[in-house]
Amino acid sequence: MFGQVRALLKRASIGVLVCVAVSCAGTGDDAAGDTTPAASAPASSSPASATSGPETTAQAVTTTVTTSTTSTTSTTSTTTPPSTSTAPTCRFERGSTTLTHAGLERTALFIPTDAEGPAPLLVLFHGFAGVYDEFAANTGLVEEAGAAGVSLLVPLGAGEPPTWEAQGNVVDDVGFLNTLLEETANDPCLDASRLWLAGYSAGAGFAGRMACESKQQLAGVVMNAAVFPAVCDPGPIDVIVTHGTDDLVVPYTGLNIGTADDPTLLPSTPDLTAGWAESIGCGSESADTDLGESIQ
Repeated sequence: MFGQVRALLKRASIGVLVCVAVSCAGTGDDAAGDTTPAASAPASSSPASATSGPETTAQAVTTTVTTSTTSTTSTTSTTTPPSTSTAPTCRFERGSTTLTHAGLERTALFIPTDAEGPAPLLVLFHGFAGVYDEFAANTGLVEEAGAAGVSLLVPLGAGEPPTWEAQGNVVDDVGFLNTLLEETANDPCLDASRLWLAGYSAGAGFAGRMACESKQQLAGVVMNAAVFPAVCDPGPIDVIVTHGTDDLVVPYTGLNIGTADDPTLLPSTPDLTAGWAESIGCGSESADTDLGESIQ
């Protein structure tokens, strides 16, 4: 998974990047096999190759019956009836898809893998003022996910500039995502049991929020350059957090985002990650990996 999300680490060159993976026995990957998109096996065919026509074959069968006095040869011809089975019809097609939710027209970019079989799905959330198609291209995941048999879904935030409601409900982003994920759960070309969310900055905060408010069971969540606090028990999922230690926008060591009279502390990345570890039953300890000065 680290290889696939490496280009999400857009602040990787700012100081030492620390990657924190939270996973414990009996949950997430360990409970039902590896659900990480990078390691997932067969994925779905693209909509363009989702159907095939029936096949008809004719086969000649020759039977020889011999006795001690006579020899008789008979020939029968049988024809296999046309196959009535067809490949499933995918709900999502490659490219942009739109739906109207709470009076707003919302858009998402779908990039299917060309591999066969129901595919794991990785949903990517851009950061503040992000452009979803540019964000998808800049991550490098379009090529890597496709090669690994993983389909991508990249929704666009609301507003101008577009962003995500990591807190609050001025725009019903949670409802929009739940509607979108319900559609993916009903798509026979996608594997609903291998659903991952990943986000950068504001998108990371929203991915963390959706870990608590998603109506679909998630396999895992990746948060880069921001961490939403663990305010729920999200069930058996895996959590990956990456953060640059010298990040000036969302400091690794935490930040007072209030005033001197009314302080509001943004906890440090290690403290927030420890909260996730505890919420999914791993205790309060996390596994930290120093990824060095930058990620290529």
